[in-house]
Amino acid sequence: AIGYGGIQLWKLLPRVKEEYQKNLKPAETTVALPKQSPQNTNKKAAGGVLVDGMDNCLIKFSRCCTPVPGDDIIGYITRGQGVSIHRRDCENYLRHPHSMEEDGRWIPVSWADEIDDTYNTNITVVSTERQGLVLDVATILNALNSKVRSLNARDTGDGLSLVAVSLEVHSLSELQSIINRLSGIRGVSQVVRNGASQKDQQ
Repeated sequence: AIGYGGIQLWKLLPRVKEEYQKNLKPAETTVALPKQSPQNTNKKAAGGVLVDGMDNCLIKFSRCCTPVPGDDIIGYITRGQGVSIHRRDCENYLRHPHSMEEDGRWIPVSWADEIDDTYNTNITVVSTERQGLVLDVATILNALNSKVRSLNARDTGDGLSLVAVSLEVHSLSELQSIINRLSGIRGVSQVVRNGASQKDQQ
């Protein structure tokens, strides 16, 4: 826990000192002290995520699948950068969770009960190639007051256009509402979240 930032050393030292003194003192001189109530490990959630019941654990959100509150998530203990949060339908998680090298580095995580932050996520709009597509996408996003960080479009050369959108949302339900509206644009065949396995997108 100390190694990947789950517990700060200064919080642990008083407990170690207490155990040390208790074990060294003779039984007849031991003074019973009032027990402190256990610390609520769920009181603070770094970035809105609780990592295996630990308080203030260093976390980062993976760029491969960009999870948002409401997603089913899993944590990965990185080397020196805390715990990386992935969606459970992420290709990286589905490809590596049971390999010998990764054994024990995937840990349970969960969303906090109350979250006020916004989270960056990425989606791709797949449509038949036509003029005005980007304008239609931008119009829908503006009507929904979506906070767009970037919007890029390209033609695939086989009659399709891809519009990649990076945006901030509060929750999965808000994201799903945006996806539903974008799916109704003329010519759009699907709107997919980046990072999900092909099986989950079918």
